[in-house]
Amino acid sequence: MQILGALTLLVLAVACSSKDGDGGGAVDCRQKADADNNPDCAAHGANARKLDCDSEAQANAAVAAGCVLEKAGGTDVCCPTSVTGTTESTLPCTEPADTLTDSDCAGTAQGRKLDCTSADQQQQGIGLGCRAESPSDPTDFDLCCPTSVRGGG
Repeated sequence: MQILGALTLLVLAVACSSKDGDGGGAVDCRQKADADNNPDCAAHGANARKLDCDSEAQANAAVAAGCVLEKAGGTDVCCPTSVTGTTESTLPCTEPADTLTDSDCAGTAQGRKLDCTSADQQQQGIGLGCRAESPSDPTDFDLCCPTSVRGGG
C-alpha cells in the first residue's frame, strides 16, 4: 500500500512539474522579429520571449497564459516560447498621438489609427487587415488597423 501511495505522489509530481507554469497558446500582443532575443526579457529565464501588449487587458491575458510582466506597471510581457503573439507589420504611415483612442477607430477590431498619404499606402494597409477610415472620401487615405499593424514612416 505504501508503494502504491508513493507511486501516485511521483506521478502527480511529474505531471505538475512538466508544465513549468507555461500555459502556452496565442495572445493578442505583438511579437516583433527580435522577440526571442530581445534584451528586455533576458533576465526572465525561461520567459525570454518579449511581447508588446497595448493594454492592461492584453497583458493580463498574456499573464494568464504563463507570461510575466516585463516591469511592474507596464503592459509588455516576457513569455515562454510556448506563448506566441501576433506578428507585427509596419506601414509607411504615421501614428498620430491618439493612435489607439481615435474616435473613428477605437473600440473596433481595427483600433489603431494610421495617417497615410497615398492610395498605395492605403491599399497596403487593406492587404494587412486595415480598413479605410473614411471610405467615401477619395482624398482621405487614413486607416483603422489591427493593433498588430504599426506606422513606421
